[in-house]
Amino acid sequence: MDIGFIGLGHMGFPMARRLIEANNRVVAFDTHAEALDGVVALGAQAASSPKEVADLVETVMTSLPSPQAALDVATSAPAPTPPSGRMILSLEKNNAYNAYRQL
Repeated sequence: MDIGFIGLGHMGFPMARRLIEANNRVVAFDTHAEALDGVVALGAQAASSPKEVADLVETVMTSLPSPQAALDVATSAPAPTPPSGRMILSLEKNNAYNAYRQL
């Protein structure tokens, strides 16, 4: 399966690693180069933006540190809006749902 992953922090990096270990193709983005480099070393493909992630896969997962970060990703220019039939899964432990609902 082709999966996008945005946010490779304390929660996101282990999740992305497990997806790679399960033989999924992972396209990843993070604002911190070290985190992105780490997941690329495990076999992920680096993306240059959240939009590039959404353009390359059908399912995008986000693991971001705050509702504001989720809103920033969702409203970045250009926004990472997958075509119809694709989905964004918010894995945040915070209330990112309300950030996405504002769209």
